[in-house]
Amino acid sequence: MAEAKLRTQYDALTRIPGEHRGPVPADPEGDHLWWLVPLTAVEELADIRQLVIRPADWWLHCPPTGRPLQGRWWPTRPDGDGRLTEPAVLAAAFGPDGYRPSRRQPDDNN
Repeated sequence: MAEAKLRTQYDALTRIPGEHRGPVPADPEGDHLWWLVPLTAVEELADIRQLVIRPADWWLHCPPTGRPLQGRWWPTRPDGDGRLTEPAVLAAAFGPDGYRPSRRQPDDNN
């Protein structure tokens, strides 16, 4: 799990298109935003200073998916497909230009 400050890092969430984003719970009162990432993400995200990487046994109290609970809510709700945010995509979203999906380059011969 990767944790960031909600007030200063929400832009990173908006830089990742929905199809590349896993579930993301948030706690506005505590100023937290969490990305659910693969357990192997620790090394890939270690150099991103805006993130705190939580250990696998760290507990996160999540609200129900359909409504907020105790101030926590889901900016991106889980949909049951098991998708997590890929570490490389998350790291790119914290870069100066944000994440940019690869696009097919125009053919120079046309």
